[in-house]
Amino acid sequence: MQNSSRQTRNIIIITASALLFIGALVIALIPGKKIAPVGIPSYAASSGRDNNSTADQAFDEKPETAWIPAKKQDPRYEWIQINYSAPQLVTGIRMINGYGSDKAKYRYGAKVRTARILLSDYASYYWTLGEEIPDMQSIHFEKKHEVRWIKLIIHSIYKGLHDPAEEVGIAEIEVF
Repeated sequence: MQNSSRQTRNIIIITASALLFIGALVIALIPGKKIAPVGIPSYAASSGRDNNSTADQAFDEKPETAWIPAKKQDPRYEWIQINYSAPQLVTGIRMINGYGSDKAKYRYGAKVRTARILLSDYASYYWTLGEEIPDMQSIHFEKKHEVRWIKLIIHSIYKGLHDPAEEVGIAEIEVF
């Protein structure tokens, strides 16, 4: 009898552990809500075209505004960064590429094709974005990361309808 109750207890413990693991996995894989940062985030960029196209424009929840790097013809290696005053758990990024609120400007203007994402915990991801998607696009990281900053570096662009390519814009960035 004692052996059978021990086996039953072990089966219950293993089953409960498996269910907790599966629940945590499901929660980790569901696209998350935009995080509510601890403290006040700050934003930085390699450059901005003018005072109306600074890094904070990409984080203001207004698709009609955008961060626009100063380099028009070849914006490779231009970057934008969000800094947190306390560590944040993040699982991915969503972004509206180009001029997201204006479909004509979206088709006309250049957009990010590939970007490198650097995280303060030394993780790095490459992201290829779609060209004809004027809505949010997402990248989900392989795992949750505890970070103090996230940097997105432009590696290549889609030219849009203008030749040579006009300025690149990023209308919105959300971290989840």
